[in-house]
Amino acid sequence: KAAPSAAPAVEKAPSGRENPYERPPELKRLNADGVKAYLKGDHPAALKKFTAALGLAPEDIETSVNLAVLHGDAGREAEALAAFEKAIGLCLEVPSPQSRTTAAAALSSRATLHERAKRPKDARADLERALQLAPPEWDQRPSIAKRLKGFG
Repeated sequence: KAAPSAAPAVEKAPSGRENPYERPPELKRLNADGVKAYLKGDHPAALKKFTAALGLAPEDIETSVNLAVLHGDAGREAEALAAFEKAIGLCLEVPSPQSRTTAAAALSSRATLHERAKRPKDARADLERALQLAPPEWDQRPSIAKRLKGFG
């Protein structure tokens, strides 16, 4: 099975914090195991791992994004939108290039969810916001700009 276009992230340092902290090994392990399960198509196991990770660190951005992608792929739109909103909000609490990039990536993934649900206005708004937030050197800017042009 091919990996989805918005696959969960693995082992990224948390963004959006003035004083980044070392993520506990258990949190890293749960996220990595959740991503492995997700990529194998075992969504129930992935959900269990990501839920356990949020139990350890409720404000972990990586886990929120991973959970949002999982919910979106499983058709649980309300849960996906809530998790994306949480992740984006956490990213923007403390502005930094890293947190802005993470927020832009989450907005791009949420735009994909809106596109699937036939909400082009919402998808366009998310892509526009992603381009506003993303640093000029971010390697995903060109693909987001191309997607945005598709909305006319």
